[in-house]
Amino acid sequence: MKKLKYFIIGLVILAVIGVGTYVAMRNSAVVAESYTVKSDDIKRFIDEIATVKAKNQRIVYSKSAGEVVKLDVSAGKTMKKGDIIAVINAEEAELQIKSIQAKKDALLALYKEATKLPTQEIINNAEANVRSIEILAENAKIDVEKAEKLVKEGAISQDNYQNALNNLKLQQEALEIANNELASIKKGPSENIKKQFEAQLSELDYQIDILNKSKGNALIEAPIDGVILETYVKEGSYLQPGIPVIEIGNDKDLYLEADVLISEVGDVKDGAQVLVYSDDLDIESITGIVTRIHPKAFSKISELGIEQKRVKIEIELSGNTDVLKVGYDVNVKIVTHDKKSIIAVPDSAIFDYEDGKYVYVVDGSKAALRKVETGIEGEDMIEIVSGLKEDDIVILNPDVEIKEGVQVKF
Repeated sequence: MKKLKYFIIGLVILAVIGVGTYVAMRNSAVVAESYTVKSDDIKRFIDEIATVKAKNQRIVYSKSAGEVVKLDVSAGKTMKKGDIIAVINAEEAELQIKSIQAKKDALLALYKEATKLPTQEIINNAEANVRSIEILAENAKIDVEKAEKLVKEGAISQDNYQNALNNLKLQQEALEIANNELASIKKGPSENIKKQFEAQLSELDYQIDILNKSKGNALIEAPIDGVILETYVKEGSYLQPGIPVIEIGNDKDLYLEADVLISEVGDVKDGAQVLVYSDDLDIESITGIVTRIHPKAFSKISELGIEQKRVKIEIELSGNTDVLKVGYDVNVKIVTHDKKSIIAVPDSAIFDYEDGKYVYVVDGSKAALRKVETGIEGEDMIEIVSGLKEDDIVILNPDVEIKEGVQVKF
């Protein structure tokens, strides 16, 4: 009986020691946060800031010069196509037209005078002049023949003979000029002169046409139905052709524009899902899809003063967009990858160690180091390609106390 009694007491003591040991070990275990591995959906995003735009957003430019005498619009005003936006004083254009018309009238009078056909009286006078010079030239020829004979006989000097020759040459040249003038008179005005005058008259007509069109553009009209988004001039402003007057657009048909880095735009596809959010606007349930990726990159200076190459993309919106206004900036998440039902863990479980990516899994009640291969990274989850399976337990945010073989508790 005594032996049995001692045996029972021994068992009790061992049990007490075992419990004490377990409790001590339990109390010395490192407290950790855990996550049970499961299949999940994961999305990868590009975060950017986008600007709200209006479809058919257009800037209306002045097509004429003059002072703005009436500007009956302001930002926010609804306009119909054809409504008058501004009225420009066309008085200056009218004065310029009168000035150019006076120049044209004077030039036309010169043209008529220079191109009129010669009268018979003018032709008769030119012919009479030719005949008169012909007689003088014939007499000069006779005088040369006489002088040549007399100089040989020694009756006159060589100088006298030379004078006769000079007079003959003079009369022959005068006759040639007279014949040319007669031929020119009979031919009529020069074609070159006519073309010069006609070119100058056409140039003046062109200037008058431009000014008349400018007069017609004195009324600036809304080109589309929409809302005035911005005005660039005031009453009393003096405009030249090409100066912007207002910006108009349809504020009920909105879309977004975002500038994406060229290093990231390759992952963006037409039709990609876009999530829209803004803490300031308290946006709810607004989403979108990428509808256009512009073909040309451009340079843009970042907030840090760094020049970056970016590409503009356009995003079509869905959902209640009443809170949005043209010109607002909102945050967008452009989905570049979307995987369903894959093994994924929180990014806080993964860390770099030696030759790759690792996690701590719970093996029994101890931490065990395990290498993993990762895939795409979502907002806070990372795809696990290999190294983990469903129902594995991983330790989140492992600190310096977590080591291989360390007892952990949760």
